[in-house]
Amino acid sequence: MTTKLEELKAKRDQLNARIQKAEARAKAAEKKLEDRVKVLVGAAVLSEVRSGGLSDAHVRAIMRAFLARESEVLAVLGEDGTGSETYKRLTGLPSGLSGGSEAAQDDDGGADTKPHPDQPSGLSGDSEAPEKTL
Repeated sequence: MTTKLEELKAKRDQLNARIQKAEARAKAAEKKLEDRVKVLVGAAVLSEVRSGGLSDAHVRAIMRAFLARESEVLAVLGEDGTGSETYKRLTGLPSGLSGGSEAAQDDDGGADTKPHPDQPSGLSGDSEAPEKTL
């Protein structure tokens, strides 16, 4: 037979577990929101480069200063620093793509011919940039 103290400790442990789960859910929701904002800000910057409202050279300078990992530098700036094929495609810049390049393939090796389902609208280059209101 358990004592009252043991029962209370068991209830406390259950409550602590519920609290930890609730905190983890809240933290995950906050991270999801932060990630969404980052994607949307990035989409806006790409749209501004595409529409000529923001200099490609300025964005590349920002990215050169921001990126720390070599794999990230290559993914965004490419080997020559003028922008990877993906960066050029997303910003509407002329591409040196001559077909079959790794940069034109998605993570699973397939051709990158359609936008990712999570990609905000307007990144494919098929639609006009939204009108700016200042």
